[in-house]
Amino acid sequence: MAYKFKRQIFSFLDLIRFTKIVPKRRKMLEEGSPAPLPTTDAVTETMKVLHPSRLEGTLLERKEVAPGFHSFVFAIDRPLFFESGSYVTLGCPIGKSYASRPYAIASSPFTALREKKIELMIKKAGFFSTYMIEEAKPGDTFNIHGPFGDFSYESLRDQKDVVALAGGSGIAPFLSMARSLKEGSSSGYRLHIFYGTKTLKDIACKEELDSLGKEPNIEVTYVLEEKTEGYPYGYIDRRLLAARAPKAFTAFISGPNQMIAFAREELSALGLEEKDIIAEPNPIGSRAGEGKAYRLVVHVKDAVYETKAKDSETILTALERAAIKAPSACRAGGCGYCHARLIKGKFTIWGADKRRLADAKFGYFHPCVSFPDSDLEIEIPPAK
Repeated sequence: MAYKFKRQIFSFLDLIRFTKIVPKRRKMLEEGSPAPLPTTDAVTETMKVLHPSRLEGTLLERKEVAPGFHSFVFAIDRPLFFESGSYVTLGCPIGKSYASRPYAIASSPFTALREKKIELMIKKAGFFSTYMIEEAKPGDTFNIHGPFGDFSYESLRDQKDVVALAGGSGIAPFLSMARSLKEGSSSGYRLHIFYGTKTLKDIACKEELDSLGKEPNIEVTYVLEEKTEGYPYGYIDRRLLAARAPKAFTAFISGPNQMIAFAREELSALGLEEKDIIAEPNPIGSRAGEGKAYRLVVHVKDAVYETKAKDSETILTALERAAIKAPSACRAGGCGYCHARLIKGKFTIWGADKRRLADAKFGYFHPCVSFPDSDLEIEIPPAK
């Protein structure tokens, strides 16, 4: 109970009462409970779930779900809240380097909240994915950061019918959406999945998708490049969508960049506006380059590092190769998590410049989509 000081009519009485404050407080402390104060509460624990900084993930199991395409299930050290369609970054030391990559969450929200497990699906395509498929084993621990992204159903923005266009490994976020609709952690829309692969054997998790397709608010259509009896043949194009998709819908696209570009054209031809087409951004890979390597000086608070940056790799990749920990998330230039300050030098941004106008004005850039064109000196924030 706080000490209440009452003003007296005569000021000298205030001074007398003031001298008694310390003895009264000491008496209150002596009479107080010796029980330690609580270190947490319900609100704090809820915020840890809603806004985690870093999670530790232990690989529980892995299996191949299609040729070259693997499912990885991780136990996480605390519950995780996310909306289906979100992604996390997965990272770990590899040799003398530290690398991380973004992957869509394939598991349902309830699995992460109630069982403290998440499933990521990884296709062998680059440095980190090759490591995961060839060397990662149950019991290995990883850093998991997130969730991130806005590749999720929004009732104020989207139609009641969502058409999901998946190419190859792009099925992962739609598998999460379908699972969440079945379990009830998501509602309010109908999901129509069009899943394109080369052959029948390239369809990942077909048995489960067949089962999910029997739910009242989920439909699944497989589209194969190889002629197969009983399946649509070719690509997910305007003719197929006109015949099988609802009349009004919001389109979500996940897959290779070429597939996303093609799907945008086909959807536009059907009359969809840009606001009705939501594409999952893909991480930037490499460029052809001329075989040059530039000097890269990196400031991280009071520390200064020096390494080489190849003209064929992003500046973020050069930092990872040199084991300089740098923040990263989407690796597509959109989230701004990796933003760094250019001190001197030149670089080229891959694709559209997605920086905020203030960042561009004051010399900040995104290393994940920037390639070196000269010697560089930059300042990056420390990775948490």
